[in-house]
Amino acid sequence: MDEELPDGLLFKDQDFSSDLLRQLNRLRQSRILTDVSICTGPWEAPCHRTVLASSSPYFRAMFCSNFRESREAKVQLKGIDSATLERIILYVYTGEARITAETVLPLMEAASMLQYPKLLEACSSYLQSQLTPGNCLGMVRLSEVFSCEPLRRKAREVALTHLPEVAASADLKELCALELRDYLGDDGLCGEEEKVFEALMVWIKHDLQARKRHVQELFRQVRLQYVHPAFFHHFIANDALLQSSPPCRTILEAARRQMFSLHSTPSAPDLQLLWHVPPRNSYQDFLLLLGGRKDNQQTTRDVLLYDAQSGQWRSLAKLPARLYKASAVTLHR
Repeated sequence: MDEELPDGLLFKDQDFSSDLLRQLNRLRQSRILTDVSICTGPWEAPCHRTVLASSSPYFRAMFCSNFRESREAKVQLKGIDSATLERIILYVYTGEARITAETVLPLMEAASMLQYPKLLEACSSYLQSQLTPGNCLGMVRLSEVFSCEPLRRKAREVALTHLPEVAASADLKELCALELRDYLGDDGLCGEEEKVFEALMVWIKHDLQARKRHVQELFRQVRLQYVHPAFFHHFIANDALLQSSPPCRTILEAARRQMFSLHSTPSAPDLQLLWHVPPRNSYQDFLLLLGGRKDNQQTTRDVLLYDAQSGQWRSLAKLPARLYKASAVTLHR
């Protein structure tokens, strides 16, 4: 849009810059006024130094400083394959890059190396759209390699939200003890505490001899006060690996007394802290109303659920038969 000035008119050609870039790309394709070839192995692409230097700090430093590349007719780039370098150059001259499952990782690596932050961000957005419980842990590690915080944050969110599926992935078994401790200790981990225990045991048994020394530290991340007593009795209390660790036996005994004897909380300070860990964010308390009288008249098949967090009631599937007096609250989810 043109802008009126006190002494005239400021003309603004909205298409000028994009037209200019298209013309520069045609010049490149025709090798007109190109003054440097960017090479990887035998493959090379004639380019304009000014365009490359204007597009990224990497090329600006290369061509505008006293480096030998500023004078050479051919510049070799290592660590980038020809197909990826071609996509980078096309992006420089057109502002466009086609990102697919096959190209995203080498393109992301090249964008990071050559300092194209918006292309790196686009690759990150694509990977975020492809996140699944099966690949999210690997994506967390990838995001750390490229210092890509949005991808790390989104991948970690998926990992915490889908514990049962993540626990079944091969990547969980490859975590180091510190990484696993970080996940299991997170308040935002969604999943029953029984699943947290099962994930821990899968990780330890993957390499029992090397990992059993971490059992005490990691077992403390399981919030036993939120484990169903029957599961605790059948699958945790008499586990041979836990029983072989004196500190774990102490925790088990304290949990057993608390669950089955209604004793006060453990006397040892460290066990008191362990026992008073709050429930994870994924836990919610609900009130269910089953049947009853509608408007003090006819009995009803309605099932109503009250969510204490939102303060709202909502209807669930109706009962198969009418009930007059019935209600329920949830225990152990």
